[in-house]
Amino acid sequence: MISRAETEVYSKLFHIAKDNMESAGREMAPAEESFLITVGIAPDTADLLRLHDLDKRAYVQAAYAALLRRFPEDRARTVWESKERMSDEKYRRFLLTTLVRSGEYTGKGIQLYNNYYPGIPGVSYLRKIYSKMPTKVKKLIKKILR
Repeated sequence: MISRAETEVYSKLFHIAKDNMESAGREMAPAEESFLITVGIAPDTADLLRLHDLDKRAYVQAAYAALLRRFPEDRARTVWESKERMSDEKYRRFLLTTLVRSGEYTGKGIQLYNNYYPGIPGVSYLRKIYSKMPTKVKKLIKKILR
């Protein structure tokens, strides 16, 4: 895990890259929060609890980054955006199931941690526990994970 100071450095780097992309007339694909999820993680692990509170678009980017070690291409983003009417739970489960069952994920040998969806390899039931915790405890867990 990286320190808050290191996170700030990576955040500044993200904004420099974003500004450069915008000055070149291009869009920076990942959201900052999705980019920062990729910082400080071991190359063979993915901690799904770090993605838990992201909105759907950021969740797609972060899931791709965590599981495939890349951000989704335009076509994939369009496909996932077309499914945004699904409930959060169903949407996230479908996305994770799709990515975990892909040959690209399988070839990377990444271990899932804190996987809160039964039926997806690497299952843990932490989501049920986490969702019932008081907000103060959730904030503390997030702080520790950063």
